[in-house]
Amino acid sequence: MTRPPQKRKGFTLVEVTMAIALLGGLGVALYGVLLGSLDTANESNLRLRALLLAQERLELAPLNVGPQTREATTADGFSYRVEATTHPVCPKMVQLRCTVTWQIQKGRPIRSIRLSRLIFDPSGRLL
Repeated sequence: MTRPPQKRKGFTLVEVTMAIALLGGLGVALYGVLLGSLDTANESNLRLRALLLAQERLELAPLNVGPQTREATTADGFSYRVEATTHPVCPKMVQLRCTVTWQIQKGRPIRSIRLSRLIFDPSGRLL
């Protein structure tokens, strides 16, 4: 008499090992995507803060009558430079330029953003 073949229950060691390896690889890939998205979010936040600082400095520049170039560094590591020059075509126009620079981490490239603004200055008091 021959026994009928029995159906196996459960998984083999090879199947379990392959499933663990597949899940581990998937976990590492998802971790990399998560870190990349956090880095991008941090960089976007810093870029937004730099843009807001440049806008603020350009808005306040006409109130700060004095030297044609102002430079400073904020407490959170942003450096900015505001320059005022006479427009080459219209001498009654003053061109204000603000450049903000920052570094995300040491060893990474320095980032910068630059904004410009034209102001009509018939009295010539800004320069």
